[in-house]
Amino acid sequence: MAEAATSDKFAQVRGFKVDIVSAGGKEVDTAWESVSGGEMIIEHTDTATDKVKTNSPGHKTVGEITLRGAMTDGRKALCQWINETVEGKPWKRTVLITPIHLDGTLGETLVLNDCFLTAYAQPRLAMGDPIDPCPAPSSQEELRFGYISWSVTP
Repeated sequence: MAEAATSDKFAQVRGFKVDIVSAGGKEVDTAWESVSGGEMIIEHTDTATDKVKTNSPGHKTVGEITLRGAMTDGRKALCQWINETVEGKPWKRTVLITPIHLDGTLGETLVLNDCFLTAYAQPRLAMGDPIDPCPAPSSQEELRFGYISWSVTP
């Protein structure tokens, strides 16, 4: 039982430090609350012969990364990335994601290279109508992006 409590603490974090590296330098943002995605996706292709039908692994891709957190006024690098993507300027970025543990120490840094934006959702500041059957809008900012390569640094 003690091992389960210890492993649960391993997965708990207070937030994430996210660095978006651009031509203007690096901006550190610690307001992101969750990071998800990046899973390996392997397409399976059917291989058939006269007697045997099998599946073999095909093209490998990775899912996009999703960051969610409270909206802040200090995300200049994020705004620059969005604007430069829309304007057709050089839009690939390096993104570094470091977990912040409950005791305030930093974990290993995930370095994502040649990142490209796939989606952005800005939270609506107004609450939803209580009699409206649609759910209330998200109160968190959401950024989704893909990447070409990754590494981990201590």
